[in-house]
Amino acid sequence: MANTFEIIDTVALEPIANAIGRATEITLGMFLGEEPRRNPHAHTEGDDADIAGIMSFFGEANASFAMLLSRKSATGLVHRMLGFELDFDSPDMVDGVGELVNVIAGEIVAQIELLGYRTAMSLPMVIRGRGVSISPRSNIPMIDYDYDSTEGVFSIEVVSRMSCEIQIGKPGHSSS
Repeated sequence: MANTFEIIDTVALEPIANAIGRATEITLGMFLGEEPRRNPHAHTEGDDADIAGIMSFFGEANASFAMLLSRKSATGLVHRMLGFELDFDSPDMVDGVGELVNVIAGEIVAQIELLGYRTAMSLPMVIRGRGVSISPRSNIPMIDYDYDSTEGVFSIEVVSRMSCEIQIGKPGHSSS
């Protein structure tokens, strides 16, 4: 039997999304030597996005954060973070993007706590493929920011509540 539940956040999305955007800018600024610039015309979605790193935050402020990267921006940002190049198609690139969003997530927790909310983070999840996109259910609000950087364009997407499907029991067995 599958059950669906939602963690509905009573905290407004905009300040949390701004904190997540600011954390992204601060963290990548350390790796790049200058902060990436928000640019609504620098869009990384659909055919442009080849990999996405996703983190969730739980506590007094619940949110999920996805960073969508092109092949070029993923390769460049991970290189700047690690100090050496990785082949985009290698399993190490998945680990590199996971570590990139994990480092950003540490700053996200700090930025959210500056707003007065305690929160904890999940482990990173990375999706790689041609034309990656993240689509929350239609009733879940989302804010996205598009960025230019010296390593290419990327986008972040933030949702303020999560929906999960939980499998209870094993198929063919009663959970009562």
